[in-house]
Amino acid sequence: MASTKERIRGLRNRIEASVNEAWYGKARWSRSLLPLSLVYRQLARVNQNRQSVDFYRPDLPVVVVGNIVAGGAGKTPLVLALCELLQANGWRPAVLSRGYGADCNRFPHMVNPKDSAGWVGDEPALMARRLRIPVCIDPQRARGARFLRAQRLCDVIVCDDGLQHYALARDIEIAVVDGQRLLGNRLCLPAGPLREPAERLDSVDFVVLNGKPAATDLHYDSVMHLRPQAFVQLKTGRELELGVFREELSGQIATAVTGIGNPQRFFSSLYDLGLGIKEHPLPDHHDFRPQDLLPLANGPVIMTEKDAVKCVDFATDECWYLKIAAELDKQLTEALLARVRQLAEQFVES
Repeated sequence: MASTKERIRGLRNRIEASVNEAWYGKARWSRSLLPLSLVYRQLARVNQNRQSVDFYRPDLPVVVVGNIVAGGAGKTPLVLALCELLQANGWRPAVLSRGYGADCNRFPHMVNPKDSAGWVGDEPALMARRLRIPVCIDPQRARGARFLRAQRLCDVIVCDDGLQHYALARDIEIAVVDGQRLLGNRLCLPAGPLREPAERLDSVDFVVLNGKPAATDLHYDSVMHLRPQAFVQLKTGRELELGVFREELSGQIATAVTGIGNPQRFFSSLYDLGLGIKEHPLPDHHDFRPQDLLPLANGPVIMTEKDAVKCVDFATDECWYLKIAAELDKQLTEALLARVRQLAEQFVES
């Protein structure tokens, strides 16, 4: 007989599946929520105007990587790639994040690579470990930016999310859109997935698609491809090449478990690598506990790197994550670097 926790998880998964079908599929029941969407849009507009009255503009370039769709779209891989690009070209970037789900209660907080994902949030923990650059979390991003500037920790601030946080002025806005889901039914919350109306994309500097869709009338500037790099064992950090891992699996069925915004994208990437998997989706930003992995202990378990930072302390030898890297096109990287240089020169002159 299913436990109370299993029943609650099952109910939550069914609700999430129903909402996704309404937002991204053929179900139409969410349209009954249109009056609430109109209220949401008005409140969002009021909040934007309120924050914009007393915003903070640091005298160094601020790049915001965000989206207008609720849930994951691929922001974190783009932030990682952008920071690596800036470093490779002589800049000293720092990441500024809200720290969604963090237990830390004193802000601003500089993330230590050894900080747990529960303490600082899964994305900041991942970025601190991968990038080894300053990563600051603060729900009030303007306050976090003031701290980074005062401590002279960087010469470029890259915001992980925060497109709707208007209290912090920004010089470059990059909106990431999931190339599979796009904008769904193009309705605002709760009738649809949009945090802001679709027209908001007209005002950003770059619209980047995470994976190219078969067809779309959505205007975009660039396509980002997430390329699998290797499989990494959580417990030891041991890396295996993609083909070697597939051979070691030798016909076994692995369990693919993930708590990200679009789990099907992750599952599809594993199928594309020729793996046989059993899908085990969990809600976005799921707070992993040892008991989440115990039922999966009879064979290989594969997850995303974002999930892995929450499981490293209790992972078994069978737990692996798929390491990926965002591949950006040359036109986008050159345009970004040129804009950052131009902004830096303007700040020096002023």
